[in-house]
Amino acid sequence: MRVFSRKSYLSLLSLVAGTTLAPSTVHADVPAAGPAATPTATTPTTATTPTATPSSEPATPASVEDVPIPWKPWPIFDPKLTPRTMGWSGGATYYRKLGENDVHWGVVLGRLETIEERRGKLLVGLQRLWGIRVYSPWIIVPVLNRYLFEGGLRLGPVEVAAGFSLMPFTFDYEHGRFGFVGPSPGANVRVGFRIGTLRISVRAEREYLWRLSGQKSQVFPPTWASLGEALRFWDWVGQPDALMTGFVLEITGDQPPIMKRGSHPLILDK
Repeated sequence: MRVFSRKSYLSLLSLVAGTTLAPSTVHADVPAAGPAATPTATTPTTATTPTATPSSEPATPASVEDVPIPWKPWPIFDPKLTPRTMGWSGGATYYRKLGENDVHWGVVLGRLETIEERRGKLLVGLQRLWGIRVYSPWIIVPVLNRYLFEGGLRLGPVEVAAGFSLMPFTFDYEHGRFGFVGPSPGANVRVGFRIGTLRISVRAEREYLWRLSGQKSQVFPPTWASLGEALRFWDWVGQPDALMTGFVLEITGDQPPIMKRGSHPLILDK
């Protein structure tokens, strides 16, 4: 019988421990446990690391609150940036004094300027018109300035709008009488059609002639003396005197925005 010495017993014990505790598989990123681990002669595998390729799309924010919302003021009827149109209007009109059945037919011709705010299918517009109305026999009403506010819808190339108007002040001539006309209100409705930058509209309008003063000449045709009597503006009237109704055709075109103040260009802040 072979007797193992103490030295041989320690060698055998270390051999068994190295065999049982050594890892069976060596990973590239996990070191072998224990000092007695013997590396296995296997082909090392290279760990494939995904390469981050640059993307042209921006990264998705973590939440909706992280999305910056640009705030922009909404000026209504900005005289510099609001879309603006200019054109002509003309058509038929008639004049009827209140309390009378006689109708005086005539024509109307005017020059108009409009600024509009367009938001999707909605639009609002502010129009300024100046022109003249002539009725038979010899009734003349100059339109120094008439302001009109309207709102409506844009259904493709078709526009439908309605609003009210105000003529602040003018004068008129009627059968030898010069009269002074104060704030005269009115109402209107419009149907328009757009072709590119051109717009063609048909408008129906009705307006009161609110007389402030003016005396009718006692002689017709009037003389210089009778006209002097007719100019007595201190003889106050102050009541609606006539009703004017018209059907006019408007032809307007878009204008470029005014980017100058005087002779200096405008610089818009973002």
